[in-house]
Amino acid sequence: MRRLQLLLLLFGIALFGFVVRKAGVGRVMLGLYSVGWSFLTIFALELLIDALHSEAWRWCLPGHGHAVSRFDTLLARTAGVAVNVLTPTATVGGEVVKGMLLRRWVPLADGFASVMVDKLTFAIGQAIFLCCGMAAVLTGLSLNAEERTLALAALGLWTAAVVAFFALQRAGIFRVGVGFVRAIFGASAMLERLPGHAAEFDARVATFLAGHRRELAASVLLHTLAQFVRVPQYYAVMSALDLHPTAAACFTTAAGLVFMEATMFLIPARLGVFEGGNALIFTRLGYSVTDGIVVSFVLRLSELASALLGLAALAYLHFRPGSGDAPCSSFPTENEDKGASPDCLRSRL
Repeated sequence: MRRLQLLLLLFGIALFGFVVRKAGVGRVMLGLYSVGWSFLTIFALELLIDALHSEAWRWCLPGHGHAVSRFDTLLARTAGVAVNVLTPTATVGGEVVKGMLLRRWVPLADGFASVMVDKLTFAIGQAIFLCCGMAAVLTGLSLNAEERTLALAALGLWTAAVVAFFALQRAGIFRVGVGFVRAIFGASAMLERLPGHAAEFDARVATFLAGHRRELAASVLLHTLAQFVRVPQYYAVMSALDLHPTAAACFTTAAGLVFMEATMFLIPARLGVFEGGNALIFTRLGYSVTDGIVVSFVLRLSELASALLGLAALAYLHFRPGSGDAPCSSFPTENEDKGASPDCLRSRL
């Protein structure tokens, strides 16, 4: 896995260098300079997107939402996103960080279960936005019949993947995964110890999906709204560059960004892929390659500024004094009940 991440990182760096050279470093820097103070508006929209995603994650903490403030949830999520953006861990390292940062307020298993459920609601929000944006893509881009078919097929595959992810969570990700590994490689000492802990995690996720539909819907709605904020953000960037944007063009480019986020998550920070994909979309909309690259760089700077705030949030949460032991699990298992304290058992009655 590390070799794959390294290869993807090198591929992203090479592609990044190619698209910058193609556009011209001087022209890119001149475009960035012309943005000026408009960057504050662009960055404010980035923070709004982060806040909506954070609130969506908070809805995935049934029974613990009151224990974790909106501010602390935002700090934890921003820190996790910073790890995803600034380290070659694709989107894995940041999710682990988010789950670990919640352990001072919620049981560790509940924290990681909320991260897993949030990944699902995030993906559903992306799918909803892409379905809405597909109309703008098909009408805004000059695609031939084969390209239209490919775009629809890609959207269909992504939607099917989201449905499969939901079904896998309902069935138990670890239970299915451990069973698959056992079937291929046979049992081992590690696999004999893992299922007990895996069953607890699977139970928490399945319980949320089965019994918290209101929270699930709220999380999906907030993630979807966050995706739609990308449209005015693109409008702000293109207006600052005097590109005379239209609503359809902004919707198309935003849909392209979300699609790249959804499908290129294994490439750290989507390095190179985001810039190249944006340049391709802009040329199809009648703009130049340089315009697409400059817009990508402005959005990249906004993302990096948010990531720097995430590093500050990570340091703050790390050095802030703890608030005591985490509360009792909201999804107790049989093993937890046997070893739970009397206070925890009374709180569950």
